[in-house]
Parts: sequence; structure tokens; C-alpha cells
Amino acid sequence: MAFGICSRKNYEAVGYADLQTIWIGVSAWQRKEVSAYGLEAASSGTPVPPELKAVYIRLRDYALPNLQRFQPDKLVVTILERAQQQSATEWPLQKPGLADLLSREHGAWSGVVIDHQEASDVYQLFAGDFSRTYRENGKTYQLTIRPLLPFEIWETGREWTLPPTFQVTPTSELKCPAN
Repeated sequence: MAFGICSRKNYEAVGYADLQTIWIGVSAWQRKEVSAYGLEAASSGTPVPPELKAVYIRLRDYALPNLQRFQPDKLVVTILERAQQQSATEWPLQKPGLADLLSREHGAWSGVVIDHQEASDVYQLFAGDFSRTYRENGKTYQLTIRPLLPFEIWETGREWTLPPTFQVTPTSELKCPAN
């Protein structure tokens, strides 16, 4: 698989904000790496080198048989009260309630850890997004979620931007199916 190396000289994602930087690496007889800001917009007409666009679209659309989406056992949720927005979706869950989540936070962007059924229910609501706005009892809230990885530790009051911390000795074994 060949593709051109993309640099700031030949690719600028001008006019986009809050898009992610996508990194693609290929290890074969030669190692090639490329990262581009806003590459996911390539499929909507943003000018990027054709080789890079082709690789991105091929990887984006590649489907593995029997692939299941990761379902975290724990989720970190940050919640901020916002000015009222009529366009915000009504919060559909009984538990956890948004006011309850807000009361559990230990400062802006510190996050609240939820687990088991609460984590599953909230994660399903976001359907691949990481941030959404919801309304509950006449108040509007901005929620941002982040799945905790297996064996990752989240300390109370921790800032959102710190790198992850993992248990030195896992308390359970992570098993993957043979298929």
C-alpha cells in the first residue's frame, strides 16, 4: 500500500476547528507514517492528497467480521451546567440523573466515574460521540465522556488532561476470545 507523506508544506486544513488529528502508520518492507488534522473531512470534499484520502477511506470503511464495539465497565463523565438551550435533547435516563452527576464532581473537568449498568446506559446514549448537550428539569448540561481502559485507575479530583494511570498488578485477567 503506497501513499504520499503529508506535511504542513503540502496540506493545510484551513478553516476547520475541533477536528481530530488522524495518524496512519504502515509497517512493511518500509515504514511510512502520516498524520493530518481534519482528515475525516476528506470524504466531504476537503482537498487532501488523493493517496492519503484513499488510504483514509479504505481504513474507515474496513469492516471485520464479528467485530464488537468496546463496552467499557467504567466511564468518566464530566458535566457542566450551561445556559438554557431548547435544542438540547431531554435526558432519557432515570439513573444516573444529571443533577446527581453534577453533585458528584470534584471541580470542573475532574470527572465522575460511573460503572456497570450506569456506564453502559450512558455510553449507549453517546453512540460514538464524546460530548453532547442534554436537558433535565429545565436545566441544560454539557456532558463529556471517556471510557476507562481495562486496569486504568481514575483518582477522585484528577484532571481530565493527565495521562492514564494503570494498576501495576491487575486484580483480574483480561481474556480475549480465540476467534
